[in-house]
Order: sequence, then C-alpha cells, then structure tokens
Amino acid sequence: MKYRIGILDDEPLVRSSIKAKLKFTDLAYEVVLEHDDGHAVLQRLREAKQQPVDVMFVDIVMPRMDGLEFIRYAKEIWPDIHYIIASGHNDFPYARSAIQLGVHDYLMKPIMTDDLISTMDSMKYKVEKTTSSKQADYKNEMAIWLSQRGAGRLNEATEAYAREQVANRPHVYVVLVGNFYSAQAEIPDFEGKPGEFYFPMYVGGLHHVLVYFHASGHYASQIFDSCTHTSTVTIAHLSSVQAFERLPELVSFGLHKIRETLVLDERNLIHVKADEVIPDKFWTDVNVEHASLLEKIKLERRYEVAWELVRQLIHAKLPQKVKEQAFHLFMSNIFRMEVSTEWLQSFDRTEPFIAACVDLVKMAHDEPWPTSGKDILREVLADMEKQYILRKTLQDYADEYGIHPNHLARLFKKQLNSTFLEHMTQVRMKRARTLLLETKKTVAEIAMEVGYEDGRYFSQVFRRIYQSTPSAFRE
Repeated sequence: MKYRIGILDDEPLVRSSIKAKLKFTDLAYEVVLEHDDGHAVLQRLREAKQQPVDVMFVDIVMPRMDGLEFIRYAKEIWPDIHYIIASGHNDFPYARSAIQLGVHDYLMKPIMTDDLISTMDSMKYKVEKTTSSKQADYKNEMAIWLSQRGAGRLNEATEAYAREQVANRPHVYVVLVGNFYSAQAEIPDFEGKPGEFYFPMYVGGLHHVLVYFHASGHYASQIFDSCTHTSTVTIAHLSSVQAFERLPELVSFGLHKIRETLVLDERNLIHVKADEVIPDKFWTDVNVEHASLLEKIKLERRYEVAWELVRQLIHAKLPQKVKEQAFHLFMSNIFRMEVSTEWLQSFDRTEPFIAACVDLVKMAHDEPWPTSGKDILREVLADMEKQYILRKTLQDYADEYGIHPNHLARLFKKQLNSTFLEHMTQVRMKRARTLLLETKKTVAEIAMEVGYEDGRYFSQVFRRIYQSTPSAFRE
C-alpha cells in the first residue's frame, strides 16, 4: 500500500528534513499534507470526505496551537490517523501526555535517519491493520447497500471510498457460485491481486454471490478459472457502468438475469450493457415456450400425465428457474404440497436435483406425510443451539430424523416464518454476541467458533443483523 504522510511543524527546515529522510525508508509513500498551523490542518480534516492521511508527524510547541491539543481534536475527527511526535523538548510531561493520546512514537529533533526508519518500520503493521479493518467495514456497508437495492444512504466516508474504487473500473461482474442456497460452494479469493475490488453479498442463504469491479471487459474468464471445484457458475457482466448512483439497480438486474438463466452444471456468462437497463422497470423475461409448458402443468390434473411432463422438463437443458417453477406447480396441483424454495435452490448439480425430485414425488404418492412435525422441529432447534459450529445442513438434519428436507424446510417456514439458514444464522450471531461481550477472544477466533471460516463474511453478516461491526459492538 502507499502511505499518505502529513507533516505539521512551524519550522520549514524541519519539514524539509523529514521529507528528505523519508526517502531512506523502504515504504511507498506520498506527503499529501504539509502545514505550519494546526487550526488550518483541523479545518482540512473536517472538510475531507475520506481520512486524508495515514501517518502524521506533529511538532509540540507551535505558535497558534500546540501539537498535543491538535492531536486531541484531530482524533475526534479521524480516530484512525497514527501520530509521531517530532519535538525539541525532552520533557516528561509532554511524553506522558503523548502516551495518553496514543501517539505511536516520540522523536527528538534533530531526527536521526535511523530513528525515522525504525519508527516507520514499526508503524507499518499498525497502519496496514487499521486500513484493512476500515476497508472491510466499507465493503460490508457497500455490500448491504447493494443487497438492499440502495435502501438508505451510505456513510459519507464509505461512499467516498467506494466512488474512488469504482471510478476506473467500468465493468461490474455479478457472480453466483453454485445455487442460491447451496450447502457448500467454493468462493474464489482474489484478495490482493492487481486491479481487484470485490466483496460477497448476502443474497439467498450464504455468500455465494460476489460482486467484482474491474477495468477489463475480459475478466470473466479469470473468475471461471478460479472456480476449479464448482461445475455451476453464473456471471452477469455489466459493461460501461458510469453512474455510481445506479449501481444498486444494475447489480439487482444482474441478479435477475442470473436467476432467469442459471443452468446446473454449466458455466454461463451473460453480457449486459448498463445503458440498456431501463430504470425503475419491473423486469420480466417471458419465454413463450417455457410459459406454455408451465401452463400445461398447471392445468393438468392427471398424475401420470402431469408427472411425465415434469419429468421430461427437469431432465432437459433448461434454466433452473423453469424446472423449479414446474416442480412447484406439479406438487401443489397434484399433492397439495408446498415445495420450499430453500430446498429447491440448495442443489448445484443436475443429477442430485433430479434424484431428489423423483424421491419426493414417490414419497408423496406412496406415503403422504402427516401434517404434524412440531416434535421433530423442536428437537432440531435444540440441536442447532448446541451444534452450530458443525455447519450441519438442512439435508443433514433431514437424514438424521428420517424425513424429507423439503418437509423440514416447510416446518421452519410454517412454525418460525423463517428458512433453515436464516434461523441458523440467528443462532450463530447470538452466540457470537455473547462471546464478544463475555470473552477476550479475537473476532477471527469467534468467527471460527460459531461456524464461519471466512472472518470477513462473518463480520458482514454480524453487521447486517446488529448494525455494527463485531469490534465496534464489543467496545
């Protein structure tokens, strides 16, 4: 990363000396702020939409405002700036006050080059940690903003950061790995690669939807190549994205196109020009042939005829949405049985999906289920409170209690008005909240303990539920 340096000192020679000696460090840096007046610098800080500097050298004794007073006020504006005192006064009261303010180091004038190099080296980890945490918060907020289709306003600092990141990246890739409720899915990790800016979104059950911003219009192939263990990957590539304000709508449209075109066991790329997306339009993609097939299934009341239509359809190379709609209509019309969307969208391979549909039809035809399942649900809920770390799936619990996963999913919806994954998330987040308040474990340790291997995603989900990052919640 490139460090942004500020220097506040009323002596021009000292400022020049610091700039000259910074060249001997091995850090990439830029002196972006230089002044002799603390009041003027505070005004700059107040006007900035983003934190303007990472590290600031500050003199203590200056004519209009002393350095310690300046730091007190500056910390109220941008608390994550790191400070280094550069002073000609070796008085203990000054040093004690600097320590109380959280100053990183106290250097005596004239500053020795070796001392400056040593201080900047020790500062590097703190700055990178602060910057990384802050950027994760920005991404979390932006992910929530996009997931909710722009509901509410972004924090001013988040918006400034986001605008800067997407300014030269006119290509947006909305990526679905697997299906919306897949139990497990491989998430490609491009963190730290040149030109990369991306984050997961909370859509469906897990973080299988990612949004990438890139300068290249040919980046989809690299995303596909990174998913080495997943056969189902769907990408909506939105090109020529210019207006930042349209991002929520455009990402929503990308998700809409993915839902309409997703085919299991295929890697599908959809190209969309941003200026062709009509604002505030209720998007519908009507395929006459598909609509005709669905209408036949809806009207057919004979079990054998209707099942043959559905069986042929679910074996065909068609969008998964059409297959799900057909099966839902069939089960509702013939057996008066509601089929859970969560269960239908938990498959990311064709063969298991077909086998599960056939199995459900056989069970419904041969042995209709009893309407009651409260005892089973009660036991599942009790187990979830104890076994949340094991990442057990809807299928796992269904197998354990000898019922079909669709039946279990319906019990959750009927009795709790939530999906299985929504309830599991609530259980994990409540446990995480307790651990944050009652233990000294790190956020990463708590994430692992409640069943999240990806600490960034854990923080995003926590913030979505409690409107606070885990670190801020603990404070």
